[in-house]
Amino acid sequence: DGIRDLVRSRGLGDVYKRQVENSAEIRKFPPEHRPYTVTADDFIGHLDWMEESSWRFVTPDDVISGAAAGENAVLLTFDDSWKNNFASRELAARGICGLFFLNSDDVGGELMVIADEVGAMVQGGHEIGSHGRRHDFLTLLSDAELADSLSQSKAALESLTGKAVRTASAPGGRYNRRVSAAAADAGYEAFFTSKPGELKCGPDRPFVLNRIAVTADINVERFQRLVRRAWVPCLWRAARYKLASAIRPITERRR
Repeated sequence: DGIRDLVRSRGLGDVYKRQVENSAEIRKFPPEHRPYTVTADDFIGHLDWMEESSWRFVTPDDVISGAAAGENAVLLTFDDSWKNNFASRELAARGICGLFFLNSDDVGGELMVIADEVGAMVQGGHEIGSHGRRHDFLTLLSDAELADSLSQSKAALESLTGKAVRTASAPGGRYNRRVSAAAADAGYEAFFTSKPGELKCGPDRPFVLNRIAVTADINVERFQRLVRRAWVPCLWRAARYKLASAIRPITERRR
């Protein structure tokens, strides 16, 4: 109970990849991306349940400043530059700020968000963060490539939105100390990973922040269990994440 209360008091960061109007649209995406695609019905169900259960939807500024501290705080984040028009519109209609991490070089690509849609997202009250120039795993880039991806994507997205890009997230959840140090050097105020765990807020928070992934298999019922007893999936997913992180450098060296 102590771990559960700690998670609930400090908040959760939920990360979605992409949302579609119905399950038939999932087939538009390559097979490897389909497990990360959530239908509109499930997404709306997640939001409805959180609102009914008195969860507080907070903003990136709340997390950075510490205003998000307190019980039942949740930050909704979205990775990649896929078209998430449905999600951004639904959140705006409810007065909820989403944090959308975009790959700057992918804006305008096939099935990707276009520049005008990014502008509409900002006008709708959402914040844009960086997901690198492309969806390259940052851990596999050289120092020069890493610095370029983080700094150039930040500059490009700031030019596109006219707003400061204060946060970044790691493509594929791949990060290490070198990556987080490069993100800090590039001028970001917070760096989000896919490592499961509580979302700590405020000026004393760590630079590297945790999130919980919401995947295609998480319907409303499973979402409720995920959030109500967040510490259980956090511990289980954290163990899997740690194991995968230990194995990745070995397999990547073999390629």
